[in-house]
Amino acid sequence: MVRLQDYAIFNHLQQSGVPLRASARFGEGLAAALWEREGRGHYHYNPANHHTLSFWVAEGAGFRRLRGRGYDPIHGESSLWVVPAGAPTAWEAAGKGRLLHFYIPTPVFESRVVETLDADPSLISLREEGLQRDPSLENIIRSMVLPLSWEEPADRIAITQAGEMLTAYLAARCSERPPKRSSSAGAGASRSAAGAGVCRSPSGARPDD
Repeated sequence: MVRLQDYAIFNHLQQSGVPLRASARFGEGLAAALWEREGRGHYHYNPANHHTLSFWVAEGAGFRRLRGRGYDPIHGESSLWVVPAGAPTAWEAAGKGRLLHFYIPTPVFESRVVETLDADPSLISLREEGLQRDPSLENIIRSMVLPLSWEEPADRIAITQAGEMLTAYLAARCSERPPKRSSSAGAGASRSAAGAGVCRSPSGARPDD
């Protein structure tokens, strides 16, 4: 059975002394943790062995994703960030922020790719994305994860289902996939735009553009 300490980012934050308000494992390897950050500091996550969905439950406007000499801002409450497995990231934190992490093992994400996209997981990759707000993801988190007890069996079943919905959504909306062959360039462009979905950085461009 996978332990919470086996999730690289969870282990890093715990060893760094970041206050942990709640944590639990759900279903087939998913896990969640609620962190409370305060103060100022720089943090670097080594490539993780899992995907991570970050959701700022409250505050967090003083957080930034560092990129060399530049940075991407975090827009505070209800902002989200998707960090793929194997992606090193650096952050600057200032002030307070309550942060929910969902940890998604790679095999679980690959299963959702098969179920959701009917695609070969080796051809699909989750991309790093920063979102000012995504109403669909926020609704799942605030209505099906945060209000429920992470210890009660019935609530845990509901949270497991919510985690499966989040993972399927990321597979459908925040993944890179090869373009489908088309008889016309216009049709191919249309399908590509539809596949891109909602997951975009706050500026409208992908963070790595």
